[in-house]
Amino acid sequence: MPQFQPRAAPAIGTLSLREDEVDVWFVRLDLSREPSDRDLQALPRSEAERAASMGEEPRRRFVAARSQLRSLLAAYLAAEPASIGFSYGGKGKPRLGGAHAASGIHFNLSHTGRRALVAVARSPVGVDLETVRPLGDTDRLARRILCDRERRDLCKLPATARNSAFLACWTRKEAYAKAVGEGIVRTFRRFAVTLKPESEPALLREDGTRDPGWTILHVEPEAGVVGALAVRRADCSPRFWLVEAPETGRPTGPSPR
Repeated sequence: MPQFQPRAAPAIGTLSLREDEVDVWFVRLDLSREPSDRDLQALPRSEAERAASMGEEPRRRFVAARSQLRSLLAAYLAAEPASIGFSYGGKGKPRLGGAHAASGIHFNLSHTGRRALVAVARSPVGVDLETVRPLGDTDRLARRILCDRERRDLCKLPATARNSAFLACWTRKEAYAKAVGEGIVRTFRRFAVTLKPESEPALLREDGTRDPGWTILHVEPEAGVVGALAVRRADCSPRFWLVEAPETGRPTGPSPR
């Protein structure tokens, strides 16, 4: 499974991305302080106003995650963070708009607690990040969320393995749903992914074979969190990076695996 290995790195300048590459950024958010002027300057006025209406913890998380996302995108686009406009699909999926709509850059963001995951690619991409936790009755959850194939696979596992298998399944389904712009739980029963510990992460076709048009990756960036990446490419060269929470509100630099 891909692992992040934090190392010191210089400040981010301009980032490039080949057609077959996908950059996955694991971000440790600083939620110990109120957003600085620099943090807020990375956001357009609409997002700064939205943040101002939130409670303390949601505001800090929103600003930290969005400012990091915009700073990363700015490095790929050679633009100022606040100049980057988003447009939204019918199901709410964000994408680059305005002057950058034709850039060919796709992105997605997920966060949990003090951690965030950002993916940047040149094909539709989705990510999900979850805190590892006891889920309780996984059989009940499976009946509500998983398709028949996934429920059967889950039931075949020892009870002690079902919690982690369900989380792996959930993150893969969420990442795929976000990549295609269908991030709604009720759609999860319309498609299947692998979940057995010995199975390679994959999107499955109706006959149970791997869908060759998609790459699904399982990631565990650090103890206590688990995530997944889905990108609409058969061949994919992922690059895994770490961004520590900086005092300036901008990424201090990636740490490659």
